[in-house]
Amino acid sequence: GRAAFAREFPSFEVLRLERLAGLSYVASGGTSHAPFLPFALWRALHAFEARWPEPVFRLFGFRMLVTLERR
Repeated sequence: GRAAFAREFPSFEVLRLERLAGLSYVASGGTSHAPFLPFALWRALHAFEARWPEPVFRLFGFRMLVTLERR
């Protein structure tokens, strides 16, 4: 977590953490594979996933954007 990151990299501060993709990312095939689901099913999964609360998304998230600042 953030505490472990702060201990390992004390000269950086996490300014923002944005979760970008969950299970729908994997179902789409990601960046290097063909989709695992037909488009209609993928779209339904993506819409369902968009309504997940943050704690659930933390468990199933696959990509994120982290903004750091040097202290």
